[in-house]
Amino acid sequence: MLVTSLLVAPTLSFWQRRLERDISFFWAERATRGYWEGERRLGWEIGVLEEGRRARDLKRPGLERNVVS
Repeated sequence: MLVTSLLVAPTLSFWQRRLERDISFFWAERATRGYWEGERRLGWEIGVLEEGRRARDLKRPGLERNVVS
Protein backbone atom coordinates (compact mmCIF):
# COMPACT_ATOMS: atom_id res chain seq x y z
CA MET A 1 0.00 0.00 0.00
CA LEU A 2 2.80 2.40 0.87
CA VAL A 3 4.66 1.59 -2.35
CA THR A 4 1.53 2.27 -4.40
CA SER A 5 0.94 5.62 -2.72
CA LEU A 6 4.59 6.60 -3.26
CA LEU A 7 4.27 5.84 -6.98
CA VAL A 8 0.85 7.40 -7.52
CA ALA A 9 1.27 10.63 -5.50
CA PRO A 10 4.00 12.22 -7.71
CA THR A 11 2.08 11.30 -10.85
CA LEU A 12 -1.11 12.90 -9.54
CA SER A 13 0.86 15.91 -8.43
CA PHE A 14 2.38 16.26 -11.91
CA TRP A 15 -1.00 16.06 -13.67
CA GLN A 16 -2.61 18.39 -11.16
CA ARG A 17 0.10 21.02 -11.75
CA ARG A 18 -0.19 20.56 -15.50
CA LEU A 19 -3.96 20.96 -15.41
CA GLU A 20 -3.70 24.09 -13.25
CA ARG A 21 -1.13 25.55 -15.64
CA ASP A 22 -3.26 24.79 -18.69
CA ILE A 23 -6.31 26.33 -17.07
CA SER A 24 -4.42 29.49 -16.12
CA PHE A 25 -2.99 29.78 -19.66
CA PHE A 26 -6.47 29.34 -21.09
CA TRP A 27 -7.92 32.15 -18.98
CA ALA A 28 -4.94 34.42 -19.59
CA GLU A 29 -5.19 33.91 -23.35
CA ARG A 30 -8.93 34.44 -23.29
CA ALA A 31 -8.60 37.66 -21.28
CA THR A 32 -5.86 38.95 -23.58
CA ARG A 33 -7.82 38.07 -26.71
CA GLY A 34 -10.86 39.87 -25.31
CA TYR A 35 -8.78 42.93 -24.55
CA TRP A 36 -7.30 43.13 -28.06
CA GLU A 37 -10.65 42.48 -29.73
CA GLY A 38 -12.12 45.29 -27.64
CA GLU A 39 -9.27 47.60 -28.63
CA ARG A 40 -9.71 46.74 -32.31
CA ARG A 41 -13.47 47.28 -32.09
CA LEU A 42 -12.96 50.59 -30.28
CA GLY A 43 -10.50 51.73 -32.96
CA TRP A 44 -12.97 50.81 -35.67
CA GLU A 45 -15.80 52.69 -33.93
CA ILE A 46 -13.62 55.78 -33.49
CA GLY A 47 -12.68 55.63 -37.19
CA VAL A 48 -16.34 55.39 -38.19
CA LEU A 49 -17.22 58.35 -35.97
CA GLU A 50 -14.40 60.44 -37.43
CA GLU A 51 -15.44 59.58 -40.99
CA GLY A 52 -19.04 60.50 -40.20
CA ARG A 53 -17.95 63.79 -38.63
CA ARG A 54 -15.82 64.63 -41.68
CA ALA A 55 -18.68 63.81 -44.05
CA ARG A 56 -21.12 65.87 -42.00
CA ASP A 57 -18.72 68.83 -41.90
CA LEU A 58 -18.22 68.69 -45.66
CA LYS A 59 -22.00 68.85 -46.22
CA ARG A 60 -22.37 72.07 -44.20
CA PRO A 61 -22.44 75.20 -46.34
CA GLY A 62 -19.63 77.63 -45.68
CA LEU A 63 -17.49 75.06 -43.90
CA GLU A 64 -14.80 74.18 -46.39
CA ARG A 65 -12.05 72.86 -44.18
CA ASN A 66 -8.73 71.74 -45.55
CA VAL A 67 -9.78 72.25 -49.15
CA VAL A 68 -6.80 72.12 -51.49
CA SER A 69 -7.42 73.80 -54.84
